Amino acid sequence: MIQIDNSDFLYKTLQKLGVDDSNIESEYLTFATSGITNIKDFNNELQSSLGMDYLGEFDESVFEDVVDYYKDLKSNKSPAQNKVLGLLKDYKTNPKESIRIDIINSQLKEVLLIACAYKLRHADINLNDLVQICNLGLITAVDKFDANAKLSFETYLNYWILQAIKKEFTQGENNG
Repeated sequence: MIQIDNSDFLYKTLQKLGVDDSNIESEYLTFATSGITNIKDFNNELQSSLGMDYLGEFDESVFEDVVDYYKDLKSNKSPAQNKVLGLLKDYKTNPKESIRIDIINSQLKEVLLIACAYKLRHADINLNDLVQICNLGLITAVDKFDANAKLSFETYLNYWILQAIKKEFTQGENNG
């Protein structure tokens, strides 16, 4: 029998994820019996659910930010990935703000994935700032994408996100 300690990492993380008090015990047991009992195991699970190969370990404060952001993404009712190209074509012919917002919302998981991957390699950068920089790249990609080009939106998106990161950090070097 697994002993539930409401002061340990797993219990606190489940609370932070918004798991109901009535369901927290069963969720805790589900994670604990599958071997997720500490931050390293949860890191692996989170990175896997984001579609990342294991890149490294977030420290506990960064991990909380990732969990918060990921929780928001899970509650986001955005269109499926396979509908994005159709939305992009619609947006280019009829540039409504609601279509643009749907496209942006559908790509927020990709933004988090890139920000997390970059954060794991550059520990001195604030994750929240990095996500915002990546969001600027996402907005640029949506606005500039040519839906008739023979380039996938994901490739185009990655390019513009990396350009936004590069621009931000080269500006910082030049200014100070």
